[in-house]
Amino acid sequence: MKGKFLSKNFSTLVWTDKATAALVILGLACCAAAPAESETPATPVVSQPFKPQCPEVDDVFVTLIGNPDKCTTYFVCDRGIPVTMNCPAGLHFNDNEKACDWPHKACCDVSLDVEQKCV
Repeated sequence: MKGKFLSKNFSTLVWTDKATAALVILGLACCAAAPAESETPATPVVSQPFKPQCPEVDDVFVTLIGNPDKCTTYFVCDRGIPVTMNCPAGLHFNDNEKACDWPHKACCDVSLDVEQKCV
């Protein structure tokens, strides 16, 4: 049981290997004493969730709007109200085709566009 501790309570750790215990203690002391990078806390960037704009009156065709915040969902407009819908498992909504599609073809997640077809 070299390097293992016998107690799950971190305030009373019992180490079977003194060298491992010393390294852990030194590592914790090192990290705890490190100075902060900045005295002023960074202001978090808060993004607003996407709010689709649906037409008040339904057209002959259903209005479908992709969700840029979550590629696996899209919105169906119903008398001016967006209703969230889910694509089948493993698919993303393709806003150009107005259908659920393979993620690399949907152009929603740019990290999946290895062929640079979505640019």
